[in-house]
Amino acid sequence: MGVVALSRRQAVAIAAAGIAAGASLFMVALSVDDLSRPGYRAALACWVTLPYIFAGVVAWRRRPENRLGRLMVTAGFGTVPNLLVWSDNDFLFTVGVATQFLPPALYLHLFLAFPKGRLSHALDRVIVATAYGAAALTVPALVLGYEAPRSTLTVAELPSAAERLLQIQLAALSACLLAGVVLLVFRRLRPGSVRPAIAWLVDSFSLALLATAALMMRACSDGASPSRSGSRPSLPWARHRSSS
Repeated sequence: MGVVALSRRQAVAIAAAGIAAGASLFMVALSVDDLSRPGYRAALACWVTLPYIFAGVVAWRRRPENRLGRLMVTAGFGTVPNLLVWSDNDFLFTVGVATQFLPPALYLHLFLAFPKGRLSHALDRVIVATAYGAAALTVPALVLGYEAPRSTLTVAELPSAAERLLQIQLAALSACLLAGVVLLVFRRLRPGSVRPAIAWLVDSFSLALLATAALMMRACSDGASPSRSGSRPSLPWARHRSSS
């Protein structure tokens, strides 16, 4: 793919869309009566997602040849659908659950692509592709009855099959995130591969992936049963109301 420059008008439009997305999160959260600490959850979600969008726009404008800015914008917006699990609307709720593991895959992609915005090694591409594939396994789990009766994708209620699929998903995603940590640590320790000024940033990537993998491994060991919504290892601010 060639250089995709971002005009000032496009940059303003993306930033405005990010603000609108943040405002919509507050609207959804505050519209639900039994959501614990809705303002806190919405603020935390905005604090995590909006900086990626705004910083990504700046990076994209300044260095359009570098794909990192585009990846940051994508990661920021890609987190928003997961937060629809707050909604009382069953369709929006289903969209939120279906995308619950998209953010870890996106951030894994972003961290491994740092700083050039490209997955330069075949192993990186295999790990990221596997993570996206694992993240998509929520959809067939929903078809098999995960989150029934609220899920609008339910075709047959087979809780054992759905649980097994979710455990495979958690194990695969955990393995991908841990593999990402190993690669980042290896690059961090390799002489001359990371500038000292940004070494702390690479370390923070590793810690974020490690923490997320630990959360998923714990959920996998506990058993991710479709009947136990509270055990779903979603982002901390995007959990079901029943888990609050």
